Amino acid sequence: MNKILTIIIISRTADSMSRCLEAIANSTTLSFESYNVICSWNGEDQDIDLISVPEGMDFSCKIIKPYGFSHNNNQIAKDSESPLLLFINDDVILDPNSLDNALKHIRHESVGMVGANLRYETGRIQHAHRFKGKIEHDDQLVQQSCFVPSLTGAFLLIRNTEFKELLFDESFKVAGEDIVLSSQYTSRYPRRLLYAADVKAVHIENETRKITGDKVTPLEDQEVIRKVIKSRKPQK
Repeated sequence: MNKILTIIIISRTADSMSRCLEAIANSTTLSFESYNVICSWNGEDQDIDLISVPEGMDFSCKIIKPYGFSHNNNQIAKDSESPLLLFINDDVILDPNSLDNALKHIRHESVGMVGANLRYETGRIQHAHRFKGKIEHDDQLVQQSCFVPSLTGAFLLIRNTEFKELLFDESFKVAGEDIVLSSQYTSRYPRRLLYAADVKAVHIENETRKITGDKVTPLEDQEVIRKVIKSRKPQK
């Protein structure tokens, strides 16, 4: 059976990876034959055996070192033949039905990429639409799906062929690749970027950065992001 979706996750901790996989399995009615999950593993080699994988899930690990968000994701995506790609952080815990909802949205021809309502464990918004940390995840301001100028790479669903024509910019040291990808996408394709209010998850932000030590986005990355935002043209 041909896969309709490849899920790509970068991880270096077995606990986070196990938790993420369980949530993915519980977030969709897709059969395990319909999708596969590939982990770019950046932890200790022997710790791969500690990852708990739901029985029947098509899961594999690839070791790509040193860690680089863009490079690792690009390398794995290049080998995927599934029509859809989902990039998701290992510290994202999907709510039930969220993956099904995301797949439903991207079936629309007008939708090019799908993002999510991501919240902290406290319930406050981590990333949703234009809001970050200011309101609760169930606030009416974020209960309606809408088109947005950019999406976060913590959860990003996209067509495989279109992603491969763009790829993540590998020049960033820590963060900003998702913003550049969003800008490049809307400049190239007529489809829009959708914030999907019914795609929900807990995001334990910076869990990986705490391990790698990259807790703050460097000034050079921030400067590139500012230039991209400043040069962005409104989509017709």
